[in-house]
Amino acid sequence: MAEAIRLVVRELDGTFWDGTILEGGIQYHQRTHDIVVALARRGIMNSICSKNDHATIEYILCKSGLWDYFVFPDINWYAKGPRLAKLIEDIQLRPATVLFIDDNPSNLSEAKYFVPDIQIADETIIASLLENPLLKGRDDHALTRLAHYKAMERRRADRAQAATNITDFLRASNIRVAIEYDVETHVDRAIELINRTNQLNFTKEPLSEDAAEARAELRALLAKFDPIAGLVRVVDDYGDHGFCGVFVLRITAAGNELIHYCLSCRVLGMGVEHYVYNLIGRPMLRIKGEVLSDPADPSIVDWISISEADENNPADDRATPRAIRGVYLRGGCDMMNIGHYFGASALEVVGEHNIQRNSVHLRLDHSLIGRYCIEGAPVAAMEPFVALGYYQDDFKSELFSRRPQGIWAFSFGADHWTPLFRHNRTGALIPFCRMMPGVADPTTVAAAERAIRIANARVREAIDVLERDFSYVGLTSEALFKANLRVMFDRVPRDAQAFVLLNRDFFGPDDTPAAHVINFNLWICDIASEYANIEPIEPAKFAQSREDFLLDGHFSRPAYFRLFNYIKERSAERLAAIAG
Repeated sequence: MAEAIRLVVRELDGTFWDGTILEGGIQYHQRTHDIVVALARRGIMNSICSKNDHATIEYILCKSGLWDYFVFPDINWYAKGPRLAKLIEDIQLRPATVLFIDDNPSNLSEAKYFVPDIQIADETIIASLLENPLLKGRDDHALTRLAHYKAMERRRADRAQAATNITDFLRASNIRVAIEYDVETHVDRAIELINRTNQLNFTKEPLSEDAAEARAELRALLAKFDPIAGLVRVVDDYGDHGFCGVFVLRITAAGNELIHYCLSCRVLGMGVEHYVYNLIGRPMLRIKGEVLSDPADPSIVDWISISEADENNPADDRATPRAIRGVYLRGGCDMMNIGHYFGASALEVVGEHNIQRNSVHLRLDHSLIGRYCIEGAPVAAMEPFVALGYYQDDFKSELFSRRPQGIWAFSFGADHWTPLFRHNRTGALIPFCRMMPGVADPTTVAAAERAIRIANARVREAIDVLERDFSYVGLTSEALFKANLRVMFDRVPRDAQAFVLLNRDFFGPDDTPAAHVINFNLWICDIASEYANIEPIEPAKFAQSREDFLLDGHFSRPAYFRLFNYIKERSAERLAAIAG
């Protein structure tokens, strides 16, 4: 079945108009003129591949007001087959989405020889082009797609004529990237990128071909708390390339992993895939199939900058310097989400979070571990701590040792559900999570069972140490928790703006209140009130609907994004007040 057409390439003599330039005259048809304009308003491009004099053709079409409706026009006296192949390569479309119209059968045969997948037709198709179901396109009366391809045309011409090397040309192009995290508003574009890109589609995890099902699939994925998703917008001095990439990564204690990562071929050769991959923290990426680039290439892409594009006036956008010096986070999954969003606007983001090591869940975000990072863990208990799965470096902190200026944020969710244990010989306390692991997306049942056995064995070893050498204490007491917070908050520079997230104090489908969590929140507020630069935040205030409250106690991805924006705006207000 023929594919929808995105580009119509045509001969002119005997096809676009009657007669030939060389034989003394042509009859220009307004009908064919109007068809070109109508196709452009459907987002379908028009081009020329003609044996003719370029200057003469440009003069005629400029006089008629149609020249600028053609992209990558190829007008000279060379054979058409190789020129068509080059034209399609330059415009970065798949040949199967290109229609070539010519009144000469030999030219059509030559086109098929050099570009086997191209669609061909003679001049009799012209009258019915607008009724052809393959040329329905989509409404683009603003001609944004035409503007994009004209910008691409200018860019390619300048690149070909540049006397400098390609890197110098890219640097002179002033390429800016903006990340739009509100993917739901542009869900159809995200689906199109996931399902239609190929050459720079690194994950190749297509959604359903049914539009409604695809929207449901993507929205279900984005509704969870642990994905981070964004659309990639690219602007340079040649114009706005629009949303030309999408990523969805999952944040886990074992490491972040890309679920979807794909970009349009319109940014091929610009280095965008490398820049964005670094921007989102170089998460685990399992490349599937053939691609034309490796995002993990260590080469430095220093010709792209981050920006906050104005969607209503993107062409006037300019690179936005990262105004935030640094963001320093210590906490669980919520801090991982916030830290990722700050990656596009801060010079430095440092996060210290819970981890999963050898299948053992280690709550390094617990307040007691934070205190140990400052005062030192009991030396005599270090060996049994290591036997549980901790490393000595887990009791060190870059945040507390450097004490950098900037934005600080804490969360202490681990304290209200991860119990403490006391080492029997030394009396030292340590938090330990007895959660047993599972395996997501196993390749085979046998592989999954084996992975679970290995993981459970490792956890079992740690639990054996726990049961033999430690005694159960329970959740952090009020006195200990407050003492831990004071030790940590004392390390926050007085001229830094700091935030501490309160814990969600109700759970389950019936919003069951959790009295002990309410107490922890009160204790946090008590201690935060002693510090002028530490502000407690209730994340539940950033939920806008029931869908933002997940049953596992987390919030949805959009709620965390709204929380990030609040922290960013409040910090900016404080900086402005200090400067004033």
